[in-house]
This record gives sequence, C-alpha cells and structure tokens, in this order.
Amino acid sequence: MKPLNSDIRGLILAAVVATTVFLIDCNVTQDTAVSVLYVIAVGSTFLTHQRKHVLIAAVLCSLMTLLGWLVSPVDTLETNPNWNWLIALVGIWVTAGLCSRVLRLGAERTFSNLLGEHLQEELRSEQTRFSEIEERCRLTIDASLDAVIMI
Repeated sequence: MKPLNSDIRGLILAAVVATTVFLIDCNVTQDTAVSVLYVIAVGSTFLTHQRKHVLIAAVLCSLMTLLGWLVSPVDTLETNPNWNWLIALVGIWVTAGLCSRVLRLGAERTFSNLLGEHLQEELRSEQTRFSEIEERCRLTIDASLDAVIMI
C-alpha cells in the first residue's frame, strides 16, 4: 500500500479533528469552550503546505463554530457564552494568519533561491562570454601589432 503524502494526511487530520470537535461542541453546553480546539484542525492543514487549504479550513471551522454554538444546549446558569465562540473565532483566524504567513514566507524564500540560482547562472554565462570576447580582442591586437611591425 502506498503511503499517503503530507497533503492528504494534513487534510484527513484536519477533517477528523474538525468533525470530532463539532460533535463534542454540539453535545456540551454553550459555556464550555470546546470550539477553541478548531485551531488544531486549522493548524493541521499547515502540513499540506498550501495557503488555500489553511484559509478554507479556517472558513469551515468558523462556520462549524457558529453552527455548534447554535445547536449546543444552553446552560441554565446566567453566564455569557458569547465570549467562548468569539475567542474561538479569533483563535482560528490568528492560527490561519500565522500559518498562511509562514507558508508565504517559505514560498518567497523558494522563489528568491530560484531567482538567485538563475542570476548566478546568467552571471557565469556572461563572464564566459566576456572572457571569450576579451581573448578575441587580445588576439586581434596581437595580430595587428604583428602586421604593423611587418609593414
């Protein structure tokens, strides 16, 4: 059996974590901050090395947070559970932003390395061409000096 690549593993892990958190969130009272665990699902999409996967996971986990808040049982105590889902949403998007930023910096570094390699190769090519032109000029000058001496 062929091993799964990191893209598939990251997506599967994110789906399993998000589904588990959602199921737990729907069965506990609103004053329990289970939705904060969605940051694990968002963070696991970092394994895919795709910014779009991180952002899609953040959107889906945000929607699941709101849906879980709507369907979870209300606690009889006089508490304000709105802070829990608000903190969860902030945590989800901070995680998504950090993962996205790190992935973007990695992509920029890769591009910069490729560009640097290309420029170095071009510089070597130009140096070789310059050496060839310099050699031809030297041979031409030497030949012209020989011609002047003969005349």
